[in-house]
Amino acid sequence: MGSSLRDKTVHGVLWRFAQRISTQLVSFVVGLILARLLGPKAYGTVAMLLIFVNISETLVNCGFNVALVQKKDVTDADWSSVFYLQCFMSIVLYTVLFFAAPYIAQFYSNPELANVLRVQALILPIHAIQGIQTASIDRELRFNVSFIIGLSSSLAVACVGLIMAFSGFGYWSLVWSTLSGGVVSMFVACLFVRRAPKVMFSIKSLGEMFRFGGGMLASDFAGAMLNNITGLVIGRVYTPKDLACFERGKQLPTLVMDFVNSPLTTVSFPALSKVQTDIARMRSGMRKILMLSTFFIVPAMAGLSAVSDHIIWFLLGDEWVDAIPYAQIACISSAFIPFATVNLQGTKAIGRSGYYLAATIIKSSTSLLILLLFCRLGVLAIAIAFAAISTPIGLIVNAWPSGKFIGYRLLDQVKDVAPIMVISTLMAMIVWGLGCVLPRFSIVSLTIQILCGISVFYVTIIAFRPKVLSLVIDTFPKFSKLWPRLNNK
Repeated sequence: MGSSLRDKTVHGVLWRFAQRISTQLVSFVVGLILARLLGPKAYGTVAMLLIFVNISETLVNCGFNVALVQKKDVTDADWSSVFYLQCFMSIVLYTVLFFAAPYIAQFYSNPELANVLRVQALILPIHAIQGIQTASIDRELRFNVSFIIGLSSSLAVACVGLIMAFSGFGYWSLVWSTLSGGVVSMFVACLFVRRAPKVMFSIKSLGEMFRFGGGMLASDFAGAMLNNITGLVIGRVYTPKDLACFERGKQLPTLVMDFVNSPLTTVSFPALSKVQTDIARMRSGMRKILMLSTFFIVPAMAGLSAVSDHIIWFLLGDEWVDAIPYAQIACISSAFIPFATVNLQGTKAIGRSGYYLAATIIKSSTSLLILLLFCRLGVLAIAIAFAAISTPIGLIVNAWPSGKFIGYRLLDQVKDVAPIMVISTLMAMIVWGLGCVLPRFSIVSLTIQILCGISVFYVTIIAFRPKVLSLVIDTFPKFSKLWPRLNNK
């Protein structure tokens, strides 16, 4: 049983990793082309409206998708009830957004935004139809199917977005490409996952799942409100270009980080849920997930923070150079995301949604206070304050339930990953220092810095041989071929 679960988890991570590489590669290339064609203003216009769509999506989900994955035994009544409820919620919320669109457009002093929001919000019923298929994939660890769905959706987004952008449709190319990707994702999911709802609806079933899902809904809603209210304030107080640079700066580290963190996040929750009654296995699993994710994410974020200026200039052009400081700050904050991932997934897996909600409320309140205090000091001041204040508080709050219920304290977590964080920091400092003496905005300088960073990381790994390498080689045996000298087995 343990070996089978381990194999499924590893295979799930590999499939998710393959999905992220393929979909993010397509999205990245298309995003670069669209960013150069459309410019920051068009991206900022769409981002201002996505705020309302994202919050509505959280309410459509109602926390039941996570509950379906976490619940030990799921019945037909559970699947069907969730499907009908989510479809009903999507219709209600789309109606609300449809009639509220003119007032939202007036809030931004741009009448054209009303029709844009009405079209954007169509994604709500599309995702609602696909909801139980997505939960079924996660529950059964069928991530090969998720790979097919994600790649198909990304290709649809790419085709529609590029055709419309080159045809001069402006920000409408972003809107319709997103909808096209959602439609393709829905049809492919329904094709591969035969989870058709039956003619049954159970209030009792929903009530049982809401005991866990309700806490997740409140937590996700609070998180969505916080994440999106920042964009709302920046879009209202400043300009669409400021918002676009703020969001685009975050996208660069998010793109790199998602290659590793997203697969681990998706796979770890169902995997940990299956051993939720065995605390020792839970603790061991969380430790492995944290060490594996930091081994890849932390050096990537450290290196990226040191070369962000060259990368943004090279990929996006002079029009986007204002996004550079936001990218550097986001890289530093993103290096700590593995802590949030492992602790929050562990808290959800043992059914402690109340603590998950409490952690989200504390973090959201802290971030909201920061936003209120710094919103008039500039967008850069907001980003720095989030990284310097909100990130450390989030580390403590997220780790507390793990220490209390699973016995994996924050101090233990820091000890496990300290070597790789020290090595990564050393590498970033050397790469950044090299960038100070090399010509700025040069592809030659970027190449030298990247090669230097890889070399420094490789040499320090050989010199110190942190314990995490044994775990990496044990989990992914083929990895040892890259560094045969490091195989301590």
